[in-house]
Amino acid sequence: MLMKTFKKIIPFFILLLISCSSNNDDPTPIPLDAKLFFMGNWHGQQQIDGVSNPYAFDLIINANNTVLNIDLAFNSTHFPGSYSYTKDSLKINYDNGTKWKLKFSSNYTSCSGTVLGYEGATGTVTMSKN
Repeated sequence: MLMKTFKKIIPFFILLLISCSSNNDDPTPIPLDAKLFFMGNWHGQQQIDGVSNPYAFDLIINANNTVLNIDLAFNSTHFPGSYSYTKDSLKINYDNGTKWKLKFSSNYTSCSGTVLGYEGATGTVTMSKN
């Protein structure tokens, strides 16, 4: 009788061990809607490869998946675009063809990544939330 009960319990313990031993590299729980954490006003710098000075910008990230980049280096010119995101990344596609691929850090208060400019220029971006 004990052996029959033991045989019935073994699969339960195996499932329990498998579910508890999943490989999770990021111990931070995924927010239900990460967008709530990173929407708002940001400030940063874009450094284009081969250009000596970085370009300062302000960025407004809206709830409707749109962004507005205010390029402070060029008389506050506005560059609209759209974005998509995952729990740890942000991709911005500007209407002029420029693309940013960023990784979040510090609980969605900063991020950095790469630029692919509309004319093929490459570089880096860093920004933090205001």
